[in-house]
Amino acid sequence: MANNPNKNKPNLQVTPDPTSDFSSSPYECQVISRAALLCVDFETALEPETRLKSAIHLLNYFIFRGEQTRAQELISTVNKLTLKSDISQTIWVRWHNAVVLFEAYFGQIDKAQENFELAFELIKNNEKSNLKTITCLNLAIAYLCHSNESRAQALIKQGESYPDASYPESQCMLNFVLSWQSLCGNNLEIALSLAQQSNKLAKQHGHQLLWIHCQIVIAFINAALGKPGLASEINDGVREKADKLESSYIEFQLLLTTALAKHRAKHQPQTSIELRAALTIGQESRFIRGLISVPWAMAEIAELALENGIETHYVRNIIRQRTILPNGNLNRHWPWPIRVYTLGRFNITIENQTLKTIGKAQQKPLKLLQALVTLGGREVHTQILSDTLWPESNAGHSVLESAIHRLRKLIGNPRAIIVSGNKVTLNNELCWVDSWAFERHVTIITNNNLTTFSSTNLTKMAKKLIKLYPGQFCAQEQVTPWNLGFRNKLHSKYLRAVQMLGVHLEKRNHYKEAADLYTRSLECDPYCEQLYLHLMRCNIKQGFFANALTTYNLCCEFLENAMGISSPSNEMKQLHLELLASVSSK
Repeated sequence: MANNPNKNKPNLQVTPDPTSDFSSSPYECQVISRAALLCVDFETALEPETRLKSAIHLLNYFIFRGEQTRAQELISTVNKLTLKSDISQTIWVRWHNAVVLFEAYFGQIDKAQENFELAFELIKNNEKSNLKTITCLNLAIAYLCHSNESRAQALIKQGESYPDASYPESQCMLNFVLSWQSLCGNNLEIALSLAQQSNKLAKQHGHQLLWIHCQIVIAFINAALGKPGLASEINDGVREKADKLESSYIEFQLLLTTALAKHRAKHQPQTSIELRAALTIGQESRFIRGLISVPWAMAEIAELALENGIETHYVRNIIRQRTILPNGNLNRHWPWPIRVYTLGRFNITIENQTLKTIGKAQQKPLKLLQALVTLGGREVHTQILSDTLWPESNAGHSVLESAIHRLRKLIGNPRAIIVSGNKVTLNNELCWVDSWAFERHVTIITNNNLTTFSSTNLTKMAKKLIKLYPGQFCAQEQVTPWNLGFRNKLHSKYLRAVQMLGVHLEKRNHYKEAADLYTRSLECDPYCEQLYLHLMRCNIKQGFFANALTTYNLCCEFLENAMGISSPSNEMKQLHLELLASVSSK
């Protein structure tokens, strides 16, 4: 190896062999200095093979630290090397495998596939090669990180078919990949067992970097299994080693693990702190894979982040890139491509842009969409839709086919409306519907023991209820038998939920919050006497007697003018008399 004597090398107590493998040699504190040596060797070595060896280990080092820009620059430089004939096939295969891993975590799947093909072309006819299994498994990781489980599974099977699959290095990698596959599928116990096997082999054979990755996966699984203490203990051990590498990528994974552990343990303030720290690193470093690419975990993490306003732009970009669905399928903060608003004014947005719906030609497809919502939106029989919308038509089926075609065209995405046999479905992977989200929230309120919720959570639930229900179902649309029944059902659910939350807030002396809830609810329904009654009580409890009198007068006015009722209920009149007596005594 020829080095430039004018270059200043780092002063090391123990000078390591700069071409030795980062993943298997004991390096500890010297690893950063070793990277500096490798930079020198890559820039100055006269032998092409020595340069490429240095580049392989440098790339692994950059991947581990999350240094994407330096890794891309290195790849670009190596791609310009022309003396390929002077470098052994094994070294080129290892280089392409390193690039595959970079593309797995930070890059593009087509480039990972390209480098896999370049590597495999070199070894496919070499029966003695011990890199076939590793080469397949590297690309399997890439496809798992890019959410293509079927392609990953095919590569795992291919890798297992080669003789070198029995080698310790291959077994270690195989168990890690299988663990990752099980983790993506939310098969946590299987994933944990496989990660522990890989971890044991990595430790036995000195594969430090793979050992660290195994430890992170084990900690993450324990966090998901509700074992925050064990997850934290493992994280501390990893951080002790990773801190010496100053790896933002590893710190990102550790913070995500801690956030998940805190969330599962219901330590909400700490969850937000750890999650904000993790996602700030992720956003600054443009990390989009790793633990954050596990679908169910990303859904949980993203919901928390969006709900709390943490790095929302970064999180939404990951959701769009990875086509991740929320765990509940109705999260209003999610970046849904299509949103259907039916409560209050009927409206549709496509990628946050309001859809212009003007003209008679659009009325039938829009009525079809409204009817789909009222009928549940999933596997609605075409005959039911035809009879609901056009009961007197002899050509209901053909009219429906035309309306479906025009609705798809209007929305601009044929996948939004799924037709299978005689069943029509509004695709909930693409579409968010406010009335469905509202019904789910009401179910949470009415089906739970609200005495177990904190006052803060009750207030949040009340605010969310008001936001989800700005008005009655398709309030400005023509009343029909099919939309009137659904409208009345939703409104009854709304009033019940309002009164349940309000009563519980009143019992805890949170009269201001309860009064706000009743006031906002009366804007949607100024004819509900019970809301006036509760609002009067809250005003009286707060000493707002004038407001209470105004509330009573408004109630009487609405009841008489709109419903012809000249006098409110006896309960309301009795409260009014007590109020007058209280005011006169003061």
